[in-house]
Amino acid sequence: SVKSKTVILREAVSITKQPKNVQTQSGNTVKVTVKASGDGLKYQWYVKNAGDAKFTKSSVTKATYSTKMREAAQERQIYCVVTDAYGKTAKTKTVTLGMTVSITKQPQSVAVEEGKTAKVTVKAIGDGLTYTWYFSDVDDATFKKTSTFKGNTYSVKMNEARDGRLVYCVITDAYGNKVATDVVSLKMK
Repeated sequence: SVKSKTVILREAVSITKQPKNVQTQSGNTVKVTVKASGDGLKYQWYVKNAGDAKFTKSSVTKATYSTKMREAAQERQIYCVVTDAYGKTAKTKTVTLGMTVSITKQPQSVAVEEGKTAKVTVKAIGDGLTYTWYFSDVDDATFKKTSTFKGNTYSVKMNEARDGRLVYCVITDAYGNKVATDVVSLKMK
């Protein structure tokens, strides 16, 4: 009989569960995890913020990347390179961190003189925001959608017919999340 040399079978590093895109509200902690198999795995995350030309190495060297969601992290792209004990690597797909729509400043009721422009503005953060304004005059029982105003400001010249008008805005983000502002009034001084 002949005895062969002893060999060691090693599992090559591989990604078993890819990370996923995540959206959350401002101020929440977002976590993205990669699962991999192999011997002696090490993790290195790379990030690219919106407007950056290239990815840079992050300080995160664990299987889970986490950060507090704020405007600076909005639309941040990340991926992870997993390295095994033998120097072999596997790269995850690139995912995006998104911020769901959140109102940072509600519109305020206003009172202006006749003929002057009454303006109400909402401030919000999120990805790909669109604004839909609704109004109801004093004698109306229901709110109507306006097609005139598409941005974060609603404005009209004040007259008697518009005195006491109620307005609000529905803000929609790129992921279909919606939030409505407080209802505010337009009055004539």
